[in-house]
Parts: sequence; C-alpha cells; structure tokens
Amino acid sequence: MFSGYCHVKPFWGCLLVLGIMNHLKENEDVYIYLKTVRQNTRALILARLEKSVIDGEIPADTDVGKLASYFLGIIQVISFQARDGASRNELMSLIPPAMAIITP
Repeated sequence: MFSGYCHVKPFWGCLLVLGIMNHLKENEDVYIYLKTVRQNTRALILARLEKSVIDGEIPADTDVGKLASYFLGIIQVISFQARDGASRNELMSLIPPAMAIITP
C-alpha cells in the first residue's frame, strides 16, 4: 500500500487526501467527489470495526465511530508524511502503534 505513497516524486501521498487541499470554486465538483470518497472510506473502516465487535475481536463497548475516525486520521497522516518525503519504512513504522489500540 505505501509503495504508491512514497515511490514516485513529486507525487508523494494519496490523491484522495491531498488532491484538493485548498479547493477553488471552479474545482468544487472535484472537492465534493474526493470528500465523498473519504467519507466512504471511513464508512468501510466503521463497518469492519463493527464486524470486529460482533466477531469478538474487539470489546463490545468500543466506540467504533471514534475509532473509525482515528484510523482515517492515521491514513491521512501517513499521506501527509509521504508528501513530505518519508520513506516506506518510516510510513510502515506508524502502523504498529495505531494497531496497538485494538490489540487485546
């Protein structure tokens, strides 16, 4: 996954996160589209976390809504760090602390 984030200069990062940082009126349609895709990504994360609760992988009292937002934030942080030139190893090092939150 992260190879695409940090492989080709100067296009580091994720288009969905960085594509329209400061949208202009003439780019409103693109901004709305990318925002919708980001919201859909959060919904997919949320659905997976809800399944994890049902399957007993994470505690039943987990606030999966907040956790979904957290993981989406981690994805966004990874994209920004890739944009700043972080290596694949640096990006991969962000995953274990994030996953530790849901590791029993």
